[in-house]
Amino acid sequence: MFVDLPGGRTALSGQAIAGYFSTPPFSQVLRREPRMTAIMTSKDLLDGKDATAATVAASQAFVEDNPKVARAVLAGLEDAAKLIAADSKRAAAIYLESEKVPLSVEEVEKILSDGSITYSVVPEGIMTYAKFMAAQGLLRKVPDSWKDVFFPLIGDRSGS
Repeated sequence: MFVDLPGGRTALSGQAIAGYFSTPPFSQVLRREPRMTAIMTSKDLLDGKDATAATVAASQAFVEDNPKVARAVLAGLEDAAKLIAADSKRAAAIYLESEKVPLSVEEVEKILSDGSITYSVVPEGIMTYAKFMAAQGLLRKVPDSWKDVFFPLIGDRSGS
């Protein structure tokens, strides 16, 4: 069990945890805790492949009514991914200017560059997720392609 501490920090409370799934950056922070053991990762579930951990969503009407905004958001995400790859220390500093978290630039830089995450606008592992969701009854039909789930703005990419 996690407990909130002053200053927005979190710590283990000493309670037994049977299982916990987390997303970056929490997975990297937890990995440093000696009482925690990683049993599996998303790459384990996807046969060693990368998977998209987060996406930006918008309605079809919004994208159609605001194509310049949609392209600008996409360009901004692409620029951010390039910056993380080229200068993770600067990317970490920018992140910490906007997010007040109890991590140092060095800690965030390590999270950005430890290889556990690929920062990209190319959707990966979407069809694997879709097949799993259909098998669990969460989707009626598996899409024919990941491109059926995303806007044409990124349709020229080689996702999966």
